[in-house]
Amino acid sequence: MIVVSGNRPALLERCIRSVHAACAAQSIFEIQIVVVLNGPQPEVKAIQDRHPELLWISTQPVSPGVARNLALDQTQNELLFFLDDDAFLSSDYFERAALGMSSVGAWDVLGGPDRTPPNATLPQLALGLALQSPFATGPTRHRFSSLLTRPVPANEKKLILCNLWIRRTSLSELRFDPAFFRNEENVLLKQLEKKFGRIFYDPGLFVYHERKSGLRDLTRALGRSGFYRAKCILKSPRFFELEYALPALFVAYLLALPLLRALSWLWVLPLALLAVAIAFQSANACRKYGQTKLSPLVALYQLWILLCHGSGFIYSLGLGLLKARDF
Repeated sequence: MIVVSGNRPALLERCIRSVHAACAAQSIFEIQIVVVLNGPQPEVKAIQDRHPELLWISTQPVSPGVARNLALDQTQNELLFFLDDDAFLSSDYFERAALGMSSVGAWDVLGGPDRTPPNATLPQLALGLALQSPFATGPTRHRFSSLLTRPVPANEKKLILCNLWIRRTSLSELRFDPAFFRNEENVLLKQLEKKFGRIFYDPGLFVYHERKSGLRDLTRALGRSGFYRAKCILKSPRFFELEYALPALFVAYLLALPLLRALSWLWVLPLALLAVAIAFQSANACRKYGQTKLSPLVALYQLWILLCHGSGFIYSLGLGLLKARDF
């Protein structure tokens, strides 16, 4: 199991303890925990001292992809399980992993969704509900929900790096792209999909993942997600799908709306229809979870996700096109 530490001691400690508890509850897997300290992390030293049984790898600040590649090159395990330091497992996780592996048969990549932790604050719960909306996260919404009822063939749209299993023999010489500071799994999964195609998503194989609690951190994460999604497309046209560009088109539409409104009031209709659809979806999602009072916040989060992701996408695309020009 490979974890890259982002200098969040409390979250890392929770992650490690959850893995130990899940290991103690089963006898199927022998888990070796590898923690990569990405940059100086003196506050993590106490955790390191408490867990000498773990393999600790220290490096100067590098991209997450480089950090994970270091762990790959220093281990020989056939089954590689990637988990984020701000995620944690339930005690029956490895039993569910074994069940998922047996149900899909031959596989090269297997993953599942991340869920909002049970002890999340109300804003974090609202964010978790917003992330499940097709209006906010579109083709990647299954990464944050268990709407499906059984394992299905998948691609990078459904899989997320904080809960991902890969066979080393399938990985072979492939590695994470060092140029990506976010979404680095998308490039790798696309390569594996082209090479093998035995990629599966199991909705029952979930982990708990801490939701951003501050607007600044959330905005930065969403912007970077859009930025590196566009970078994937600039890297290779095969990554382009119109649905990935929809948040960027939404931002462009908002910027042009004052001029469009001067031409005709009908240009306001798409925004009004989207607002109604998001409001209805938010109310329905909150009603299912018995949190109807969160509906306005869930709707606002959905709009914020679109704005931040779309802005990051446009910024990345603009930078890429400028660099491609011959001055």
